[in-house]
Amino acid sequence: MNAVDPLFAQTFAFQASKADRKRLDIIEAGVGQIARHGLTPATFGQIAAAIKTRPSHVSYYYKAREDLLWDVVRYCLASAQAATVRLLSPDASPADGIRAIVRGAFEWGREHPEQARIFLLLHYQAALDPRFAELTEGVRSASQGRIQNLLLKAQPGASAQAAIDLAERIHAFMSGHFLAALTAAKRSDSRRRQKIAEEQSAAWIEEFAAPTSPPRTREPR
Repeated sequence: MNAVDPLFAQTFAFQASKADRKRLDIIEAGVGQIARHGLTPATFGQIAAAIKTRPSHVSYYYKAREDLLWDVVRYCLASAQAATVRLLSPDASPADGIRAIVRGAFEWGREHPEQARIFLLLHYQAALDPRFAELTEGVRSASQGRIQNLLLKAQPGASAQAAIDLAERIHAFMSGHFLAALTAAKRSDSRRRQKIAEEQSAAWIEEFAAPTSPPRTREPR
């Protein structure tokens, strides 16, 4: 990218320096190489070739591929977060807010398929490496926190625990459809699953705002 997005600048403490822009070039090349070939086959030589530099330049910034993967994952997570933040409006209703969160995730997955593959790799790494597990938990907690805030906005008198419980349920439901869309044999499945996730999540929030019965599962149309 020519200009550094403020979210990326904040995530990596980037400055407008030649060294930091070289590091960003390496991270972006790492996204493509790891997404296409996997972590082990993605050598520093391949990454260097992708940005027309020497392998020694890559190893100057990253001593091991796992260190590069750490920044690649954080880069992709910042990209996904930016996609959501751009769609969220403080003036939107809670139901429209959850639709924006769902839409942001699915649109990001379609617009940045290589970054989405890195997102899948994160979950595998989390099962192996406590550092990645902690990162995954942080992402999950932040996402559930956004949903919890929408629920409490919809029903200010609700208990915090009720909002936490439903936020976890909505997040799990959204995540399941999102991961299914990323791994589906048919790419067209993404929009169908997005619609289901949007409608059901919004329905749960609307029912939470005026609880007359336990939240129900809405049948997809």
